[in-house]
Amino acid sequence: MPNVMLAEKWATLGEYVNKLVAILQSNASNDTHLVLSLRSEGPTTQFLYRDVTLQSGTTHKFIVDTESTESIIFNAVLRSMCPQAKLQPTFMRILGVTGHQLPLIREVSLTVHSTENRLVPIRFLIAKKSPSILGLTAIRALNHSMSLHTSSLPNVHTRLQRLIVQCSNNTGSMKVRLAKLEVEGEPIFLKRRVIPYGRREGVLKALEKMEHDGILTRVISSAWATPIVITIKSDGKTPRICDDYRLTLNLRLRKCATTTMEPEDFKKALHGSTCFSKINLADAYLQISLDPACR
Repeated sequence: MPNVMLAEKWATLGEYVNKLVAILQSNASNDTHLVLSLRSEGPTTQFLYRDVTLQSGTTHKFIVDTESTESIIFNAVLRSMCPQAKLQPTFMRILGVTGHQLPLIREVSLTVHSTENRLVPIRFLIAKKSPSILGLTAIRALNHSMSLHTSSLPNVHTRLQRLIVQCSNNTGSMKVRLAKLEVEGEPIFLKRRVIPYGRREGVLKALEKMEHDGILTRVISSAWATPIVITIKSDGKTPRICDDYRLTLNLRLRKCATTTMEPEDFKKALHGSTCFSKINLADAYLQISLDPACR
């Protein structure tokens, strides 16, 4: 029994463009007359629609879905367009991406006008409840041409590309007030820890990069000194530069009291939420800038 995978959620216009490009590349060597250029005349919608005209002259809008090889027609639409159609048993199964099966009644062969006004028989699977779908097999048989005015879409991709470039390899900072440290007592100066020879070159490059990015400032002398701790990142070669302030600065910082939200209150605020975001900050411990007077 053949299986056909059908996308549970139909592609948006951006996803649809990528699908068409992949299909054209995979079928470049095939002997086919399928021409798919992207052009959409009318308001921007979530789906791409195509008018399908039967031999009787009745027309209905179908969602163009290149993810499905089969075409599907809603039972109520079939009864209104062609009430005298002869239905046949079907052995096809339509499975969603979650594995559920789309209930099918039967299948029917309808004669459809192609773009060259030829009459082409197209097989449609009849669904109890489903949007009317024009699959890839029918698109090829009808030689449909579709196109999309990319200029009519909001200039979202350009803005996204700029944001990606800005955030990809750059270390920024949080837009908050500069951190101020209140110190009591004499400065503490500790000697450096010896770095293994195999890691010295990578550590030196990492420090030079941090200086170049404005994270660190080279000084000739200082009353404060704390050793750095080197750990290797997940790629196995990039050193992570950490400072050990347990025996230096932490001992001299003035204790500050602050009120924080209780865990129960925090969980209550999240109750009922369904959408969550995740942010992965590069060098997260360097995101809050230190006041120049405290450096």
